[in-house]
Amino acid sequence: MPIMLCRAYTFREKISIWISKLSFMRKTDLIYQLLHTALTSKIQRLDIPVYFFSGAYDLTSNRTLSKAYLDTLEAPLKGFYTFEKSAHSPLFEEPQRTRQILRDDVLTGTNRLSDSA
Repeated sequence: MPIMLCRAYTFREKISIWISKLSFMRKTDLIYQLLHTALTSKIQRLDIPVYFFSGAYDLTSNRTLSKAYLDTLEAPLKGFYTFEKSAHSPLFEEPQRTRQILRDDVLTGTNRLSDSA
């Protein structure tokens, strides 16, 4: 539902996104696969830097579980970023902080701004 509050989309675009999601879900077994696949056990290593963005008020993705997964994931560089004023869409809810992290950490291959830095 956060998409409905996002000012980046028109009302018509927001409705189209939901129609598309519902249409797509009926044509695939993606939801079944998503709910029955333990991604944390399937994906234990990535050979690229990994950055997790998590909203403090996110009711869709659990921040504690996300952080626990990142802690166990093997990757050359990891960063976990909690957005204290965001729910599920920190990209839109805190765009300045998002840009700062992308510019100062992701593009430079560091994690200095991450929670654990």
